[in-house]
Amino acid sequence: SGPESRVKLTGGKTTLTLNTLLDKKGKIEVTGDLVLVPFKADLHYHFQDIDLTAFSKYVEKSSWLCLKSGDLNVNGHVNISSEADAPIQTTLDASTISFKR
Repeated sequence: SGPESRVKLTGGKTTLTLNTLLDKKGKIEVTGDLVLVPFKADLHYHFQDIDLTAFSKYVEKSSWLCLKSGDLNVNGHVNISSEADAPIQTTLDASTISFKR
């Protein structure tokens, strides 16, 4: 399916759904709930087959590595709250496929 985004407003809570493609191959999906006042976000995200060669010039500047190939996959969750002692909490799982430098 093609790129899609939806925002559903219910009371003070907003439900967010974002599905899109990056460079015709990489998939980005973000889903979750937002509350504007006081600010809270509870989001799950999934990046699949993100081409790492697009980031080569940035990596090369700081590390002298040149990325020749590779894809990035990330699954994660972020919880942001303006009222919490730890305002940002996140977990993620990342992996690379066909990585060559």
